[in-house]
Amino acid sequence: MKPETDPISEDEWLLRRVHSTRYQKRDLPFLSPTAFEPRTTGDASDVDGISLYREACLSNPEDILTGVPPEKLAANGIVRVSVAKLRELGLTVEPVRDDIVGHCVIPELRVETFKAKKAEVTKLMGQLAEATSAQVAAVRIPPCLLDPA
Repeated sequence: MKPETDPISEDEWLLRRVHSTRYQKRDLPFLSPTAFEPRTTGDASDVDGISLYREACLSNPEDILTGVPPEKLAANGIVRVSVAKLRELGLTVEPVRDDIVGHCVIPELRVETFKAKKAEVTKLMGQLAEATSAQVAAVRIPPCLLDPA
């Protein structure tokens, strides 16, 4: 595991928790662009940018589900996006020190920017959805979306 104090490098992968309502079940892109939309209301609005987590800093990708109530776990998935792809799109990644190791944000995807430049941010969200759908990015599909066996 990489210490979270190490600089975020181009070859790293970041994880994003995605609610089942942000998946387009069988369509491509697999993820809706809204999977990367900043929360604009409430105490949990994304004033600093949308949250992701450095995979190299975690012992288990599902560590990012810490704090999700057990009854809501089935509705949450995890996708992976490369730092290199984010930088290719002109986005930056900044570390955040809190309870979950490896937490970071994309400051260009914060609520203030989303409200001021909605068309530009929506385009970036679409590009991220395409990128995470095109690669083997699904770390955890929300169990509630899986067909029963």
